[in-house]
Amino acid sequence: EAADYLNEQKRGELRAKGVRTTQRILERMGTVNVGDTLGDFILEDIDGNLHRLSELLTQKCVIAFIKPDCEGCLMELETIGRTITDGADHRHFIFISSANPLHMVELRENFGIRCPILFDEGRDVALRLKVQTYPFNFVVNHERVILDVRAGGMSGEDYQEIVAANKE
Repeated sequence: EAADYLNEQKRGELRAKGVRTTQRILERMGTVNVGDTLGDFILEDIDGNLHRLSELLTQKCVIAFIKPDCEGCLMELETIGRTITDGADHRHFIFISSANPLHMVELRENFGIRCPILFDEGRDVALRLKVQTYPFNFVVNHERVILDVRAGGMSGEDYQEIVAANKE
């Protein structure tokens, strides 16, 4: 119980820090704003299958850039695995990482993640979008229009809101 409390407290601290820094990070990035449309990138998933971004998107979807050596990213994976229990709802969340796909397979299994995890070889997409911090989340609609941008992890409540929006 104490560990759960401390994890929730840590998540809250990281979330508050993310909210404070998102605007500053976006100003430095200078390329991505709410209302913009993301490119229709083609990436390989960690199982070796090619995907066009537009083919994976749902009515409202989170695209999260993560790194396995990032504490906030690991907490985000843990939160998704714990919060989103219906396997069908995992399709509303897409993770993108430049990490070794074998490492990402291991993380997927450890956290019970069933979301698509795409391999961004050489950080090509992250560099094009000027992603500078991790985790970094884009909330987009099915047409790739950016609805929200967040530096730092999202909460279980945030994830549940995404799932609910797709059931409306």
